[in-house]
Amino acid sequence: MFNYELKGKLVILVLAHDLVEKLAPLGIEGSPLLGRVHAMEDHGMWLDDPTFGVCPVGSRPLYGKDGEKFCHAHVFIPASGIISLVSFPNESEIPAQSGLYRIGFKVPR
Repeated sequence: MFNYELKGKLVILVLAHDLVEKLAPLGIEGSPLLGRVHAMEDHGMWLDDPTFGVCPVGSRPLYGKDGEKFCHAHVFIPASGIISLVSFPNESEIPAQSGLYRIGFKVPR
């Protein structure tokens, strides 16, 4: 996929519009997308999401300050839909109010 090692790095991904539409059920509502790379594969990368909004049955969820329930998850982003990316190799925290899209999860109502 990429010769540059991205594992563990904070990245901003610019995604193709058609990929954003396909990823919408996973809570990716737009581009650019901010996240931390968990792992890389030949065909894409896994982004880390410590606050994924849906938990598998029987899992031990985490709870936020306002009582919201979430689980730690990894979300796959295919390389074919990545137009460009920015890497921040020295950043350790994802800013809370960056104005960029994040991974969430849309729960059907």
